[in-house]
Amino acid sequence: MLYATSEGWTPTADVPPVAAREVLDQWLLSEVHTLTRDVTADLETFDTQAAGARLASFIDDMSNWYVRRSRRRFWRGDAAAFATLHETLDVLTRLLAPLTPFIAERVWQDVVVPVSPDAPASVHLASWPVADESLIVEGLGPRVELSRRVTELGRAARAEAKVRTRQPLRRALVASAAWEQLGEDLRAQVCEELNVGSLESLADAAGDLVDHTAKGNFRNLGKRFGKQTPIVANAIAGLDAAALQAAGGRLGLGRPSALSSRPTSTTSAGTCSPDDNSTAVSTPSALRPEATLVAVRTLAPQPVMMRSA
Repeated sequence: MLYATSEGWTPTADVPPVAAREVLDQWLLSEVHTLTRDVTADLETFDTQAAGARLASFIDDMSNWYVRRSRRRFWRGDAAAFATLHETLDVLTRLLAPLTPFIAERVWQDVVVPVSPDAPASVHLASWPVADESLIVEGLGPRVELSRRVTELGRAARAEAKVRTRQPLRRALVASAAWEQLGEDLRAQVCEELNVGSLESLADAAGDLVDHTAKGNFRNLGKRFGKQTPIVANAIAGLDAAALQAAGGRLGLGRPSALSSRPTSTTSAGTCSPDDNSTAVSTPSALRPEATLVAVRTLAPQPVMMRSA
């Protein structure tokens, strides 16, 4: 309200259509109209508890994500951000009126009436809002929720590595499914929140995260080489383990040995993807500016048998 007043903004000002606004504007309007539809249905069946829970959840999302992520836009007088928040508060205040009449009235008098001369004198004299189905974007809500989850896990990875958010990092990696669902617009939001240069798919950088080591199977080596087993084992350890892994683990020794593939030092920090199949981790190099925050599928060591060629 303070920023809008200082900029001289009013609801009659020219603003871009909803489809041309930023993704967070579209998300907030989509969510408030979804909320209108659902709260109306709840109140028609006298389920005030469900209606109250929906309203509380929406207010939390609006305050802790939209308003916080849009602060810089408010500071620079972005008309689209002002219009989006004003439209949302107008609808939200009307929805709150039956449940919190005094708070709703105060918000109405402080936020709506000063900039809308034709607004009813009281929120309790205003008409009940009607959901605009054309503004409800299917699938946008889950995408934004995923971006928030990735952001939370990125912060957890920073905390685990003791790297403050103010220190920029080169990139953050997320599981491929999550990376594809986010889309370019939401990836930019996550990058800003995590203070990283880019958000990339784990599939494109998996080679940077796994350390391959070759290790002889002493039981099988001992049966063939006897006292020379340590010499052979040292020779195996000096081989290019990554190349052996790519070749299917075949080594011309005449007997099976083993190649183990394990991740470099990683720290589990929480679940990332909706199906609970990924884990946020931080690399040991997280103290350097070129470090990486990673949200990856759990990489458990899996020995691969190498048989004789």
